[in-house]
Parts: sequence; C-alpha cells; structure tokens
Amino acid sequence: MRRAGLYGVPQRRRWRKKRSGVRPHGTRNHLERDFNATAPNTKWVTDITYIRTAEHWVYLCVVLALYSGLVVGWSMSPRQDRQLVVQAVLMALWQRPGRTPVILHSDRGCQFTSEEYQRFLEATRSSAA
Repeated sequence: MRRAGLYGVPQRRRWRKKRSGVRPHGTRNHLERDFNATAPNTKWVTDITYIRTAEHWVYLCVVLALYSGLVVGWSMSPRQDRQLVVQAVLMALWQRPGRTPVILHSDRGCQFTSEEYQRFLEATRSSAA
C-alpha cells in the first residue's frame, strides 16, 4: 500500500445508543427513582462493570441491597452476557431469607432486557408465589 501511495482513512467509532425516553417492550419502572428502602430485601439494584486483571478483562455483575448497602449477589465472567447477570441474581436469591417480593432495578442494557433474562425473572416470580 505504501509503494502504491494508498493509505487507510480512520473513522470515528459511533456507538448506537438507545433513546433515553424509550423503555423496552414489556418492562416497567417499579422503583420510580425511589432508592430508599424502609425494610430489608425489598429493593435491590444491579449493574455490570469491568475489571482489568494481569491476564485479561473480566466483567463483574453485582446485586446490591438498598436497605443495607451490602452486596447480596455477584458473578464474574470473561464475557458480558445474560448468564453473568442470571448468576448474580441467583446468588442473591439463594441468600435471601424468606420469599417476600423484591424489586430488582437495573439499567436498560441488553443483558437485562433480553427475553432470556425476562423469562428467568418471571420464572423466579412464579416459583416464589
């Protein structure tokens, strides 16, 4: 390419963003920005972050109890996928005393809005009833 006088033209990477006002079909905001919990195991929040290790990057999904501020579930994986989220929520559910309903709040990332994850949440809701 150099001998022929050809060179590449770099392009800016454009991230596709969801419009902030559009909620994925079939989901509701049960928390309504009320992040104060008056009783244990009534409101949880979850999110994903990434951590650089000596060998590679790993993704960490955490479920946090709003009442106590404690991590009640977590999982790590080299891939950011639905199973990462499902494993963290399962850990939180296994450690939960009783079967009272819990509001689980997340962002609208594809892992949280996927059909597989929504079916998982529906199944856990049905089994708790």
